[in-house]
Amino acid sequence: MRLKNGLGILTLALLLAQCASPLHRTTAPSGPTGVPTASPPAPTSTPLQTGHLVILTDPPGASVWVDRSPQEGVTPWEGDLPPGRHDLELTLPGYKKWPGQVDMAAGDTITVEVPMQSCFRVLFSLGKEPGKELAFLGWEADGRALRYAFEDRDLPSEEPKDWTWYRYNLLTDEVEALPPPPSHVSDEVRAELGLCPLDRRQAEGLCRLATVLYEAPSGTHMVYAPPEVVCNPAGGIPCLGVFNLWHADVQGENRVFLGRPRFGGEGGRPGLIWSPREDWVLIDVTYEIGDFYLARVDGTFFEHFFPVPIDPVSSGEVSIYLSIHPSFSPDGGHIAFIGTKEGRHATWVMALDGSNHVWKVSDHIGLLQWSPDAHYLYIFDIVGRTLYRVEPAEMSPREEIMVTGLPLYEGLELGYEKVHLGFGSPGWQFWALSPDETKIVYRGVGEEWGVVEIAPECISR
Repeated sequence: MRLKNGLGILTLALLLAQCASPLHRTTAPSGPTGVPTASPPAPTSTPLQTGHLVILTDPPGASVWVDRSPQEGVTPWEGDLPPGRHDLELTLPGYKKWPGQVDMAAGDTITVEVPMQSCFRVLFSLGKEPGKELAFLGWEADGRALRYAFEDRDLPSEEPKDWTWYRYNLLTDEVEALPPPPSHVSDEVRAELGLCPLDRRQAEGLCRLATVLYEAPSGTHMVYAPPEVVCNPAGGIPCLGVFNLWHADVQGENRVFLGRPRFGGEGGRPGLIWSPREDWVLIDVTYEIGDFYLARVDGTFFEHFFPVPIDPVSSGEVSIYLSIHPSFSPDGGHIAFIGTKEGRHATWVMALDGSNHVWKVSDHIGLLQWSPDAHYLYIFDIVGRTLYRVEPAEMSPREEIMVTGLPLYEGLELGYEKVHLGFGSPGWQFWALSPDETKIVYRGVGEEWGVVEIAPECISR
């Protein structure tokens, strides 16, 4: 009987104590956008030694750090914490890092809701031109304006004079039409070399299909290929994809035979990239997979671009070049490219000092661009949606993630196994990072070409 009375008194005391305490306690975390809520602790017969924290983010999937320690799992996340003030940090690729604090008391259940803020803002879209394709894209030296040009699909031409040019001014947010750059090769020289006339509309179909003319940026010399009949003289039809390439000045004199690049498939004009000193040219005969030639304009070097050393025990493994354009360094001393050795893709650099020395600078691959001072090599990994910054030193290359979670247009699903079947064709070779590393233009959100601004706090420095 005494035991039964004692239990009754204890039960009454616990009920009175519960009625005297508040129903719940709200402890708000300090942070930019957190929306905390608190729930009353569940009744218990023993004092709680921890509080319970729930974190929700929009979008979900953020990694959670508590007191600078990573937690298992991603948002939506929940866990128990000891009483006291705790530092929180939420990270999600493509979104700004969220810092905050929470004051936790024993028995509290606190919910923090965080709308994550994107690292990226679309400043400008190049738009679409019916019947045209992007032919050029690049920042001006001061990074304040972007120049771009479109090529007419019905009147294809490798010559900038035949493109439609525009300039986007970031300071004024205005677009202006630009006059095309003039050609320094006269109609007389073109006729002598068997090339298309200045007015492309007057060219014969054979000329438009098979002729090649690339003027150097300085306007003093050129690389060209006349529409020669090299495969079927009887029928008068050229073997498309086979070109005899020559170098000459714009007067058509001092001619030097460079070589004959070939590729299979349906044929087309080879592209060409000049080195900054205009002493080397990279000849692109890409069809499905990357296929490039490197030539010195004095005629002393012309090679199919396979400089990566191959392990002889790899069962005949050969270097496979994805359809990602190699990139000359601004000082003209090196060329960066994607190569395959022993079945693994990587980014390599080759010296253009006559030694043809090659070394690997990164296991990551993507679109390539050098910084203006040639100190860094940028690798834009579209598959991983990550931009890397690499110091391509020969002995100890150093690499860091510059920004990740870059937005691409909906529906794009690229895997590395698909990369060497065209790598996002057409036009993935066009992209440009601004000199100050804060803006990038590429085929992104909305399946359009646009300028995307990167929030400064999202860029690793």
